[in-house]
Amino acid sequence: MYISVFVTLVVWSSLSHLWLSASAELEKVSLRGYDPGKCNKTNHGKLIMVKDRSNPTGEYFNPAYDCSDALNKISGAKDGFYWIKLSGNIPKKAYCDMSTDGGAWALIGRKTDAVTWTVPSNNKTVEPFGKPHWSSSLGDAPIVDFRVQVATKEDFSATRAHWSFRLKNKRPLKNLLMLNEGGCGRLWPGIGDISYVKDLQTEEIVTTKFRCSQFSSHHSKSDGYGWDMLNSCLNHPCSPGFAFHKKYPVQMDFSATGASGNTSGIIHDSTSFVGCENHKCCGCFGPVGGKKNYCGTECRAKNGGTIVKNLYTWFWVRSSLPKRVWNKCMEYKVTVAQGKVVWYKLYHGNTVPVMGRCIQNDALLNDGIVVVPDSAAAQKVPPVPGLLEYREDTKRLYVRSNGTWNVIGEQKKVLGKAVEQIKPRFEQLEKKVTNEHKTDFEQLKKSLAELKSQLGSVNKSLNVMKPKVLGESCATLYKSGKRYDGVYTVNYPHDLGSFQVRCDMQTDGGGWTVFQRRQDASVNFYRGWQDYKSGFGDLNGNFWLGLDEIHRLTKSGQNVLRVDLMDWTNETAYAKYGSFSVASESNGYRLDLGSFSETTDGSNPTGEYFNPAYDCSDALNKISGAMAGFYWIKLSGNVPKKAYCDMSTDGGGWVLIGRKTNAVTWTVPSNNKTVEPFGKPHWSSSLGDAPIVDFRVQMATQEDFSATKAHWSFRLKNKRALKNLLMLNKGGCGRLWPGIGDISYVKDLQTEEIVTTKFRCSQFSSYHSKSDGYGWDMLNNCLNSPCSPGFAFHTKYPVQMDFSGAFSYSASGNITSGITHESTSFVGCENHKCCGCFGPVGGKKNYCGTDCSVKNGGTFVKNVYTWFWVRSSLPKRVWNKCMEYKVTVSQGKVVWYKLYNGNSIPVMGRCDRNEILLDDGIVVVPDRATAQKVPPVPGLLEYRKDTQKLYVRSNQTWNVIGQENKLNIEFAKLEKNLAELKTQLGRVNKTVNADHIKDKVQPTSGKPISTTATPATICSSLYKSGRRRDGVYTINPDGLGSFQVRCDMQTDGGGWT
Repeated sequence: MYISVFVTLVVWSSLSHLWLSASAELEKVSLRGYDPGKCNKTNHGKLIMVKDRSNPTGEYFNPAYDCSDALNKISGAKDGFYWIKLSGNIPKKAYCDMSTDGGAWALIGRKTDAVTWTVPSNNKTVEPFGKPHWSSSLGDAPIVDFRVQVATKEDFSATRAHWSFRLKNKRPLKNLLMLNEGGCGRLWPGIGDISYVKDLQTEEIVTTKFRCSQFSSHHSKSDGYGWDMLNSCLNHPCSPGFAFHKKYPVQMDFSATGASGNTSGIIHDSTSFVGCENHKCCGCFGPVGGKKNYCGTECRAKNGGTIVKNLYTWFWVRSSLPKRVWNKCMEYKVTVAQGKVVWYKLYHGNTVPVMGRCIQNDALLNDGIVVVPDSAAAQKVPPVPGLLEYREDTKRLYVRSNGTWNVIGEQKKVLGKAVEQIKPRFEQLEKKVTNEHKTDFEQLKKSLAELKSQLGSVNKSLNVMKPKVLGESCATLYKSGKRYDGVYTVNYPHDLGSFQVRCDMQTDGGGWTVFQRRQDASVNFYRGWQDYKSGFGDLNGNFWLGLDEIHRLTKSGQNVLRVDLMDWTNETAYAKYGSFSVASESNGYRLDLGSFSETTDGSNPTGEYFNPAYDCSDALNKISGAMAGFYWIKLSGNVPKKAYCDMSTDGGGWVLIGRKTNAVTWTVPSNNKTVEPFGKPHWSSSLGDAPIVDFRVQMATQEDFSATKAHWSFRLKNKRALKNLLMLNKGGCGRLWPGIGDISYVKDLQTEEIVTTKFRCSQFSSYHSKSDGYGWDMLNNCLNSPCSPGFAFHTKYPVQMDFSGAFSYSASGNITSGITHESTSFVGCENHKCCGCFGPVGGKKNYCGTDCSVKNGGTFVKNVYTWFWVRSSLPKRVWNKCMEYKVTVSQGKVVWYKLYNGNSIPVMGRCDRNEILLDDGIVVVPDRATAQKVPPVPGLLEYRKDTQKLYVRSNQTWNVIGQENKLNIEFAKLEKNLAELKTQLGRVNKTVNADHIKDKVQPTSGKPISTTATPATICSSLYKSGRRRDGVYTINPDGLGSFQVRCDMQTDGGGWT
């Protein structure tokens, strides 16, 4: 048996607001293409076609190759979204500009200010007025044209600079920027290999000499950012943008183009510019048609140029030329020095211009119109619908429509004559119908209404006579052959009577009993006990089946539960559970839910309650892109525990075990609740048996991680249980001063530097024996069992300790810190004085004296917030086959240590030459053979010394970072005339048909029209018999009784059930 819940989340209160927002957006921007416009008094009640899908090219199941392919195959294609398979076999949704410069441009990027480098890239579709980002899913797409469009408003009509580069040779988008090739120098990468630049505001080719649109200064591919990072981000997602190094917030530059020289941008003047140079970001442009350089370096204007800070930019590419810009021979002229005119031609589709003019008998392409000398030359023009052709012999302009060439002016005259001829006949028929047949129409209308009522009674009787379908559940009905979703009658157990349920026979194998469906607000679900006991709603709409029925169906326990959700954007998700049952009313309808088995993507997510991770490191290893947050772990036992995990600091994998909001340590309670980073202060008592390898203290002056002033961790020499954190008379801690001992090294997490390997004990307090019932051993005990008043109080007597208890370290070479010793950082109490103390970032002196005193320029604070973290295992992302580090000792001498084969105890010396190193988060290997030993950890960085390249692990492969990396008005008038003619013809046909009905159908003198006929077997047979209207029909396909269906008699030839 299967049980399912279908829930659709709809925020009805915000629906009107959403529509109003959409209307405001239409006023804000100039949309083109498949935009139906706003509703108004003129079009009120009318049906407007938004997009004709009769030609499925460009749809998901029949994608076009690219925007050019869609433009070629779809007659009258407009700007809008299309599915294309460019750059692979998987369909991708793209926004295509079908009008600019011949059309077929794919939108690959958009930004809403001058800064380019912080714009992310991802595999989502770039929308013309959506969120700013680059596309990362078209990296392998070959491009022949690259286009930049700059506007001062989020509106195409506000465009101020608009140009395109025609490339000499096609190249993948991921190789857009070049260095030391294609006219770009070895120090200044940019867009090179350019054949010519076209100003799309004037539609004029402004230069054929331009060589490189410089993008930025040089950075090598191994740097991990810069120009090559943009290439990479055009092929792979880059969530923070490509401005930032993994460590340093480096911001780079972007440039545009010039028309007066052969190079533009960054260190050169430009005709138009958008981006940043030397941290100054802007847009710059000149007057329309201007060919001077209006943009100087560092966002300075010249020659009357305009500088703007607030601007919007769109980036487009074209991978092939559409047929509507077919160029059998295209010629253009360029004015060079001293006003001399030089002609160039593009011949046989070649993208490289050749000096000269087209031959006299060649078909020309001039400003979007094919120019031919005579009829013979016209035969060579391809039959592209919508193509314009001018015949020099007849002096007429033709448009291609279906299989013929039509004279535009003549067609308009024909339409005008047709309208004038039809209009008198139309008026005559309209008058005749109105005056002579009004009574007949009223009588016919009344008869049809009576017939409809009679048919309704018959159908109601037939429904009552339908045999009941009985089964134990939807699952048994499915097994018996039922395959249609709907309402069925079930009887389980058999002795309690039958009832109706809704069965889903399609989802996930079918056979699901739906006990709740909530799709909109038509049914109130805020009800009392009795309604939920007996059920409410409509099984064909929104409903709750009822707890009594759910109990009857599920009490065996052998059921699977599936929960389906849909949000207001139609995004869906589901979850499945291995078993499910609801107890009887006497047991409070108790819910018994089995193990979580599957989610939307078919996975069983690590770190959830029903599939807990071992610890935070295990969750980090198994979850791609794991971030800080709450996870379920089974560390220290088999019962899942909810813990807050830090997945980023020092490699991640940290569990938060304690938090306090002042310097006092001893009065903080412990309990088995989850420690939240900004929740109530307490210690965790549920992880006492957890083995720990690292202990970490984080101290801040505000309740904010960004206000951290001291941050350090202790790497322990040997794993030990958390309940044994503090030691006495061992591990470097003396017999009178217990503390955290057995320390391998101390790491300053603000500088990520190991500051000492000599440190032995972080003294916590003065000595008290275990039998005292309070003190240091009481803290160990409270980390394993709840201590409601904290560990300052005796278990029998109201004795409060002396506010001792501190956490500290020393980087100055001292082997001990805290309480009776000086410290580099300190938080806690000593001799009734409580404080936090720290030095400058990276400082290695002792800044904290005894009794909360300061020295060496240290800082003393009373209001302090502290978080305590532990790590039980090292995540794979800090895997260390051999990790080496250096320590500066006395007189500036440098001593090297290494951590080898995962051992947490450092050994003096350096890693062998052939060993795999871990250097600052990057695995360093000498050659390919050694690289094979590196574990396949997604996101791990690997530097190969032999190739001098940086690789990143992605799925099953290592990828080199960086390498992957004005006739429109006439047409509008013509279309309007055609639409008006079509409307008038429709009205004439309607009137003629009505006249025909009057002649053929005699009134029934008020009696109902009754007919007897044998039901058809299927909608297709009805269509063959002459039925042509969509509607509800009665059929009997198998002779087992008739029933009603809806027939579609219009789509794709008609006859569809």
